[in-house]
Amino acid sequence: MPHSERSLFFLQRLLLILMALVMFAPGSTIANPSSDPQLWLPTPLGQPWRVIQGYGCGTHDDWDFYSLDLVAAHGASAGAAVYAAAAGSILAWVAPSGTLILDHGNGFYTMYTHLASAVSMQQGQHVPRGTQVGTVGDHGAPGLPHLHFTAFRAAGPWGQGQRQSVPLQFAEGYHLPDIGGCNQYAGLELMSGNIPVAGPKYQVYIPYIQPGVDVPQTTSVPSLGTPPQRRWREAMPLC
Repeated sequence: MPHSERSLFFLQRLLLILMALVMFAPGSTIANPSSDPQLWLPTPLGQPWRVIQGYGCGTHDDWDFYSLDLVAAHGASAGAAVYAAAAGSILAWVAPSGTLILDHGNGFYTMYTHLASAVSMQQGQHVPRGTQVGTVGDHGAPGLPHLHFTAFRAAGPWGQGQRQSVPLQFAEGYHLPDIGGCNQYAGLELMSGNIPVAGPKYQVYIPYIQPGVDVPQTTSVPSLGTPPQRRWREAMPLC
């Protein structure tokens, strides 16, 4: 075998060995977009929300490149409900930035930031898609209530290790690939069709009042099961 062919042969073998080491190294995760969950907008059903900061500009210039900052197109953003974009479980609550992270399995996560409150901060709590997970606030962004939303993959357990945000695509029909440039999709209005799916319920009392009659009436609403508490669980500083 000529010298040049032997060199090429050994170079190819070396490349294959290096690829195998990367693929099967302990703790490594190979991205598999086909296993990613379908995402729905995390904003209130039927209400238009506007992108005020899009991909790749301002504070979206690191691993969270593919993030959206959203505000209500009409009315106040502060106090608006925030909903799970896909079924998952609570991974972490980071109080200083008002960040809730949901784990959707297979190394895929969604992150909801600047929340005023979270409905539950119990790690491992199952969250059906469309369940309210918190309310919009300005934690970490004083004076500008908005929702910062990111979907990302992480190579290590518990969302640790190398993280990489992914371009967003929502079941409502919004496909937002990387189109290049700064502040991509700024000004775009998005309307949620995120109808809650069946999940845990609890009973709440709604007063039913007629003249001279006071009859309590009950109904069931989707919930994470545990009312909000004042004692936040301090989680790992992921954000």
